[in-house]
Amino acid sequence: MIRSLLRGRIPGQVVIQYTDRCNAACPQCGMRRTESFPRATLGLDTARRVIDAAAERGVKALSFTGGEPLLHLDDVVTLIDHAAAAGIPYIRTGTNGFLFMGSERPDFEQRIHTLAGRLARTRLSTF
Repeated sequence: MIRSLLRGRIPGQVVIQYTDRCNAACPQCGMRRTESFPRATLGLDTARRVIDAAAERGVKALSFTGGEPLLHLDDVVTLIDHAAAAGIPYIRTGTNGFLFMGSERPDFEQRIHTLAGRLARTRLSTF
């Protein structure tokens, strides 16, 4: 079915919803943390297969979304690195920004330094 919809065209971007876990309670969103349903994460192996298939087909842009993908920072960094190594030139992720809140907490500066530093060492793009 998807092949017939695409008619041989390569999508400009592939979006991977890595998780439906979220740390926010935005009223318009069905993934808000107050919604009661079993939460899931795609997993590294499945995401790598999707990335490899996208790269083999010449996809130029890849986005990670969720929920809040940065709740799985180690996995997302691994997948960003994997996508870059696979040859996908434009890689990005969304965030609700809640991980950047809490400036009054004593661990704020170290937490943000770690989070931003991990992302800065990847091939994450803005496009």
